[in-house]
Amino acid sequence: MKQDHTNSATGTDVLSKQQLEQMIECYFACTLDEQQEATLMRLLAESPHHSDAIDEARVVMGYYSLGKSLEQRQHHHARHYSRLLAAAAAVAVLIGVALAVWHHQSLSTTADQCLAYVNGKVVTDADVVMNLLSNDLDAVGDAQAAVEDNVMDQLHSIGTALDEDN
Repeated sequence: MKQDHTNSATGTDVLSKQQLEQMIECYFACTLDEQQEATLMRLLAESPHHSDAIDEARVVMGYYSLGKSLEQRQHHHARHYSRLLAAAAAVAVLIGVALAVWHHQSLSTTADQCLAYVNGKVVTDADVVMNLLSNDLDAVGDAQAAVEDNVMDQLHSIGTALDEDN
């Protein structure tokens, strides 16, 4: 519905009641583009005309404008809160790093000192700590080998079953 309804004397749009109702019909039929919808919204706000169709369009477009405004505000608040959350997370990380550095510096151990906690007790004898470490590494190696053997057995079983099906 491309029509020019501009009053040349005032520069404002002037529509008759019938023309305004036709434009409203086009709005509800979804045949207006965004610029025409914006024009209709402005015309409805300025028009002295009243009818059931005109008043209904005013209500619908008013709700649409209100909803759009609320959505924009909520989106703005969400961005604001996400920025605050990011800043709080950054502060928490900085505090955590600072505490870790402070705690590390407060320990009295040196780089060449062996230290282990066993059953809630501190063990500082280097031979005992190294023996515990060696036993733990051996246990991890044995467990890894057992898992690898188990996986290989399962893959072999799957391969055998596939070969039997073919």
